[in-house]
Amino acid sequence: MKNLKLLQINGADLTGSFEQLSIVLTWICWLECPLGFLPSDFTLDYVVFIDMKYSNMRELWKEKKVRNTPKCPKLV
Repeated sequence: MKNLKLLQINGADLTGSFEQLSIVLTWICWLECPLGFLPSDFTLDYVVFIDMKYSNMRELWKEKKVRNTPKCPKLV
């Protein structure tokens, strides 16, 4: 799933490693997610939309994550 850009899951309880999930994922829709937080190997570098309605999510990660953000040109 290395080129996956959209992920839609409804009410599934997934276990195991999220490392093999695409790093270019841009859209996540995981309704009724049973997790309280995302595993640290769940990469959100390119995600622009997250829909986790009706989930147990209270925080994205349990530990602090540092995100490298690209510099944006100044628009005038």
